[in-house]
Amino acid sequence: MGSLLPVLVAVTVVAAVGYAVGRWRMVLLAVLGPAAAIAVTESLKPLFGRTINDYWSFPSGHTTAVVSLLTVLALIWLRRPGRGVAVVVGSVFLVQAVLAAGMAIALIRLHLHYATDIAGGGCTGFAVVVVVAFVTERLGGRR
Repeated sequence: MGSLLPVLVAVTVVAAVGYAVGRWRMVLLAVLGPAAAIAVTESLKPLFGRTINDYWSFPSGHTTAVVSLLTVLALIWLRRPGRGVAVVVGSVFLVQAVLAAGMAIALIRLHLHYATDIAGGGCTGFAVVVVVAFVTERLGGRR
């Protein structure tokens, strides 16, 4: 779920919906939020240096990707978009949330991550997207 292809598909769907309804901040947030979160996570991994099975594990990149997408969707939905956009965003959010929970459990059960790796990835994904949302709103002239 947090691998490159599913993340790109979800980002593309959300950005396309934003483009279709003329909401440029939605497009920016959909593209920049997850990209920035993943970049931050990959930069943090060597700093923390925690490994499992000889791979850097903290924070979890898969979890960061999924939580960043969920955060983007939640922020868009909270802005009270039109009904059609809300239905699409809400549906994608629900599917992502269910899959994210399953992915987190699977990563721990398969000994690919510790529970703290999942928590760290989730916190990183959430925090970075909120910062990106704040910056895009400020640059767009909103308070």
